[in-house]
Amino acid sequence: MAQTQEQLREKARLRAKRWRDANPKKVEEYRRAAKPGGRYHLVAKNSEYQRRYGITVYQFHAMGIERGWLCDGGCGTRSHSLCVDHCHVTGRVRGLLCTGCNHAIGQVKDRPEVLRKLASYLERPHA
Repeated sequence: MAQTQEQLREKARLRAKRWRDANPKKVEEYRRAAKPGGRYHLVAKNSEYQRRYGITVYQFHAMGIERGWLCDGGCGTRSHSLCVDHCHVTGRVRGLLCTGCNHAIGQVKDRPEVLRKLASYLERPHA
């Protein structure tokens, strides 16, 4: 009888957990190597970007260089640690944002009408 995708995923998850439990020293070594400055950091980052956003680390860097590492949110922040902004519905990459702009968009759940109302609120005279 054929297994479902969910069953196969669960089987793989359990196999990986058994390996991690049996090899704690190797797990720690891999975790250290994947941290910034570690020998696998670029490989881990590249895998993460491809999985989450469909781009490579090299494409991310090309986007940053093309923009002069300026935030696409318009705040004027220049940083080499910009965040990849993407549509949570389509998965399409929209641009690169500083942490502040990325958090602001996340707080309003990607709803431009809320941002417009907030801008209107800020522009009103207050006592």
